[in-house]
Amino acid sequence: MQVFHGTNIIIEQPKIINRFKTLDFGEGFYTTENEDQARNFAIKICERRSPTLYPIVNCYEFIEDFNNFSVLKFDVPDEKWLDFVVERRRGIALKKRYDLIIGPVANDDVFGTIILYESGQLDKESVIKRFKIKKLYNQVVFCNELILSHLTFIKSYKWKFKVKDRNQISTLLGVCIIPRIIAEIKEVYDNQEEVAIKEFYKSNLFDKLQNPTTGLWHLSAKTLSQMFLAEIKEQIIEFPEEQS
Repeated sequence: MQVFHGTNIIIEQPKIINRFKTLDFGEGFYTTENEDQARNFAIKICERRSPTLYPIVNCYEFIEDFNNFSVLKFDVPDEKWLDFVVERRRGIALKKRYDLIIGPVANDDVFGTIILYESGQLDKESVIKRFKIKKLYNQVVFCNELILSHLTFIKSYKWKFKVKDRNQISTLLGVCIIPRIIAEIKEVYDNQEEVAIKEFYKSNLFDKLQNPTTGLWHLSAKTLSQMFLAEIKEQIIEFPEEQS
């Protein structure tokens, strides 16, 4: 199986370095079998970190027999997949540890649907119906260093940028995403919501969140709130290395 990882650097020896457990499939090294998906994510990474960086796609081969590992696989974006993704985004720990998790990865349209569901704007039945008419790519997440040791680096190459319109996500940000981030962070400001809002709007994270090309709006409110709190503490933004 050939898989791809989009970022801004060459990664010959993959490692699990991010501390975010609230990504769609939890903690791990995120890859995809779809090369276009990896290219798009490489662009997002560069837009998040610096527009002067070059998007790079890393290509790997995984030839180990799945029978040697604990594998969780979702063939379609059904109710089980939705429950699993939303639980991870809410910070609910996995009941069982897996070596490899394979399943659909949400595109921009599907992320919008998930965000509407998380904020109570859509019910589960409506969400599943929407998923049935969407064409989704997949993601392959290597969950520990042991299974990563069976991943062979093939090559890497640079890719090019595409620019998206900021207006396309403004409603989602204002109605669904930012209110949930404020609910997560206001405790730091003695539950003074107005202060929390003011401080968030001053942050570098908010500036990057408004740019659709960064893909940050795909992340859960819990992950974004953790990134904001890290920024005000350490004066830098730590970006999760997910593949979406």
